[in-house]
Amino acid sequence: MNNINIVCLGGASEVGRSCVIIESANRSIMLDCGIHPAFMGIGCLPIYDAYDISKVDLCLITHFHMDHSGALPYLVNRTRFKGKVYMTEATKSICYLLWNDYARIEKCMHMMNKMKGSRNKNEPGENEADEYGNKGKRGGPSYSSDEFGSEDNDDDYYQSYICEMGDGDIKHNVLYDENDINEAMKMIETLNFHEHIEFEDVKFTAYRAGHVIGACMFLVEINNIRFLYTGDYSREVDRHIPIAEIPAIDVHVLICEGTYGIKVHDDRKKREVRFLNMITSILNNKGKVLLPVFALGRAQELLLIMEEHWERNPQLQKIPIFYISSMATKSLCIYETFINLCGDFVRHVLNEGKNPFNFKFVKYAKSLDSILNYLYQDNNPCVVMASPGMLQNGISKNIFNIIAPDKKSGVILTGYTVKGTLADELKTEPEYVLINDKPVKRRCRFEEISFSAHSDFNQTKTFIEMLKCPNVVLVHGDRNELNRLKNKLTEEKKYLSVFTPELLQRLTFRFEHSDHVVSLGRLSHQIRCLARRGEGSQGGEAGAGGAAGTAGTAGTAGAAGAADDGTNAEKKDEQSGGQPPHEGRTDQENAKRSDRNGEEKTFPNGVDAIIISEPKAVPVMIYAKDIYEYTNLKTALIDQTISIKFPYKFELLYHMLRGVYEETHMEGVGSGVGGDVDGGNSGDDGGAVIFVQDVKIQHCSAEQVIRINWLSSPVNDLVADSVNFLILEFLDTMKSDSHLPICNEVTDDEIYQMIISYVQENYTNVERFSKVELKRFLLQNGSGSPERGKDEEAEASGADRDGMASLEHDQSHSSDKVNRMEEEEDVHEDRDGQSGHRDKMKNFRSLDKILFDYIAADASLAVSADEEEPVVRILNGGVLYEILKFEVKDNNNNDVNVYVDIDNREVICEEVTILLKIKEILKNIEESLLPMCF
Repeated sequence: MNNINIVCLGGASEVGRSCVIIESANRSIMLDCGIHPAFMGIGCLPIYDAYDISKVDLCLITHFHMDHSGALPYLVNRTRFKGKVYMTEATKSICYLLWNDYARIEKCMHMMNKMKGSRNKNEPGENEADEYGNKGKRGGPSYSSDEFGSEDNDDDYYQSYICEMGDGDIKHNVLYDENDINEAMKMIETLNFHEHIEFEDVKFTAYRAGHVIGACMFLVEINNIRFLYTGDYSREVDRHIPIAEIPAIDVHVLICEGTYGIKVHDDRKKREVRFLNMITSILNNKGKVLLPVFALGRAQELLLIMEEHWERNPQLQKIPIFYISSMATKSLCIYETFINLCGDFVRHVLNEGKNPFNFKFVKYAKSLDSILNYLYQDNNPCVVMASPGMLQNGISKNIFNIIAPDKKSGVILTGYTVKGTLADELKTEPEYVLINDKPVKRRCRFEEISFSAHSDFNQTKTFIEMLKCPNVVLVHGDRNELNRLKNKLTEEKKYLSVFTPELLQRLTFRFEHSDHVVSLGRLSHQIRCLARRGEGSQGGEAGAGGAAGTAGTAGTAGAAGAADDGTNAEKKDEQSGGQPPHEGRTDQENAKRSDRNGEEKTFPNGVDAIIISEPKAVPVMIYAKDIYEYTNLKTALIDQTISIKFPYKFELLYHMLRGVYEETHMEGVGSGVGGDVDGGNSGDDGGAVIFVQDVKIQHCSAEQVIRINWLSSPVNDLVADSVNFLILEFLDTMKSDSHLPICNEVTDDEIYQMIISYVQENYTNVERFSKVELKRFLLQNGSGSPERGKDEEAEASGADRDGMASLEHDQSHSSDKVNRMEEEEDVHEDRDGQSGHRDKMKNFRSLDKILFDYIAADASLAVSADEEEPVVRILNGGVLYEILKFEVKDNNNNDVNVYVDIDNREVICEEVTILLKIKEILKNIEESLLPMCF
């Protein structure tokens, strides 16, 4: 049995200093580590002294708000914490800004309090002697604590004030300083959304939480028990932040915020209309509008809403919107950096080439002094957005002090407020409020229109329903609100167990843990074989443990469990007429069968199997291929085929794909093997099929179509899509370059003409010789040597004058080209007579011996010995039957003869280097007629 405890060191029945501990016997995980916004000093921290912090292994921070992250520098530097810290990259970046700002504020607050205490100590006589309240006054500066309470007052002002007063022993009287922050930053490790991280026997994953940029909820798994801690989350659609995700996994315990209790937010569009109408009404009345906000989060959402409204209403465009924050420009940079984490609205604007955070009508101000003229002048309307959002101190409180007596001005609260703050007091619309211990008459208008990115009752209820979690722990909310939410949830959802713990109260969850799974099909047989071979049940346990992630005796469970699993599997076997693999065969036969199916018998790296879990049933572990046969679950394979018009050579596609994919091969070339995807006769290039991994590509030349076929899977779909894209891109390229002769209609003659053109342009003494005449010349000269005497030459000339041997063509495909060449030879003989023939013989004798050796060995030219004159016959293949001769300069600038047999592009040359060079040139010429598409 697993006992897991939950302890809240902060954030239980309160809003602030969120800090939840999940602990098992061996592990302790801290979720969030914040400060309380209504307190300063040690009192704002979680109650660390009540827990052994040295036991905490992990600290997971959900988002950058100070009530969730503000105490982390103190935790890692001034307690016994030795664990690791994780948060998202955006949260880490913003935390650094907020922590430094808080440290500066705390220093100033401490110095101010110290100075006040010192002044009171030095004036006891004056205070005591004045019984009528007339206290003595001394010279010197007067400081208000409210000047230093903002989260983002003027950096330069803080720094100059600290330097002027000196830090003295401040370092030892503040929660943390800049050095502590830098050390904390070094310890933080970042993670991405949906990234799974394992830390010993703890697993955790971050999911989007909405709320603010970078905010996440953590799914933590300890001992196979899953906890989901939401932090602050929202499922409401925003302009700049996506909604919270719902993890697609069973969760045993949900630790959820209950900030708004059973309250329900108004419709978002109605709230936006009310908000903009209120602003417009005050501005039309020449008043000022104060929007107390926190520097990051809701501020950006409200700025986007007002920017859009100002753009639509030209009459407002002369009225300024001031955003007072020392972090204004820094926050803008942060949102631009992490714009990929923003919502659809921001991305849509970005896709239009605009920066959604480059506001046209918003003016950034670093301090209050820069806008005092607007605030003190009558009939000078403006909108001022300032922090903090609860008016507890700082710039927003000082601005409220200025506009509170003005009945034309107004304050709009847009976020959550904590009890004890001025913002919460304004909800009662009091006639007087205390500011700096002085009563101020409130005449300004007040409105609360919530744009808070916290979940309301409907969102919380829907979230729990979709998550289907039986246990809910409510935190981060007022005690009364949490209890109302608990009662409402249990009333509507009878199956729910809802808890609202107090600070330091320990909740213990006990989970019965089953360490057995039932193995079915071939997996069950293999486990039994292992046991019989002497590896025993331990082998089965190791195999099952590797696959299921649980300890137990899966081997014995497989034997017994197969029968206990109900009659479903057996019934299916009876209906199909089959039997389980482990029955009716010997172990040797089953082992061979397993080998043929490609399964591992010894599970060296665990088992690639699936665990099927159902409520109140023993989990089943099975190979994916056996699910249909041994369970009632329905399975399906998606066989996909795409047909594309492809009027080009299939080999071209093969070479193109081979250049991209390593696992590419062609089968069935010229063998007649295969067929179309639909099983019919392909009629394609000899049944050739290209395989790119598991994707099959077939060509039907009759239809000029290729078919891409694959069984759907994440990998196969990706490969098939990329192959499809390459083919379409190739076709598009070929369409734009339609003058290139690259399709099946390209002939050898066209290639030959290209070679002739290239040779004539680049080389000298280009000549063309008939292979038939060269062969005849060799026959007439006996030994085949071109060296003959004059008498032999005369004899040969006389023999030539008797007539030329006729060519006989046995092949059925004799072309018009051959007839044309014969006619040209006859015309040539008639024109030049015997003298032309003698010149040709002399030209033959100038050729190299290497060429005559090649002609003598040419098997495509046969000689009939029965004729009185030797007759040369073309036996196969040759259509052009020509030798192309030209001269090439060698390295010594000497002319070297090069011969090319056009029929097979064979190069004949005595110089090896020149031979290789010409071969490469011819290859490039031929491939240039078949260009690739990339």
